[in-house]
Amino acid sequence: MDVEDVKRSFEHKVVQHCAPTLAGVKPSSLFNFTCLEKSAAKEGLVHLPAAIDACRSKIEHAGVALSVLVERKTGTLVFVYRPDAIALVLEHAPSKDFLQSRSYDTSSAETCIESLRTRFEHYDCCRREANACLRCEFPHEVGLLLGYPYEDVMGFIANDGRGDICNGFWKVYGDEHSARNVFDCFKEHTRIFVDLFERGTPIEELVQLGRIA
Repeated sequence: MDVEDVKRSFEHKVVQHCAPTLAGVKPSSLFNFTCLEKSAAKEGLVHLPAAIDACRSKIEHAGVALSVLVERKTGTLVFVYRPDAIALVLEHAPSKDFLQSRSYDTSSAETCIESLRTRFEHYDCCRREANACLRCEFPHEVGLLLGYPYEDVMGFIANDGRGDICNGFWKVYGDEHSARNVFDCFKEHTRIFVDLFERGTPIEELVQLGRIA
């Protein structure tokens, strides 16, 4: 698997999992990059940093950032986000207060993402131990940064993920009608962007569509 193969594979995953963010209708997206075939995994991983850097350079001109949160044996956890949109999330006082209560630095989108990286690093480290501490539980508050409604994120945390009204991109505890409309919106953008990419539209042109929109 050469570097161009890895670049193409990585970009395809970004489009597949992050289309709503590329389109500008979702502040961020999170996915685990594990598409390499086992027979080519070691060779492919050598080229992965170059593939990530290449993709980052293609989308940053449209106001989209790409950050690696953690690297695991099972894959690389990638966070694609729009700093301006994350900044708007942080202007929502209840969301900001809750993130600060979990030791996030909310002074900027960038510092907030660094705090998220630290939370995932703690979670990964702690879950290897027999007695994981509460501080290192899975960072479910990431839902706020992913653009999920505040009441749904709080509902998920309070109910340990049980008792939801419905689910799609997230579990819903509040406005089902609004959530289903958003699910449909995300699905449609994903369908369109994946189709365009697979037909040959470069990712740098796709993300430009989101910038115009």
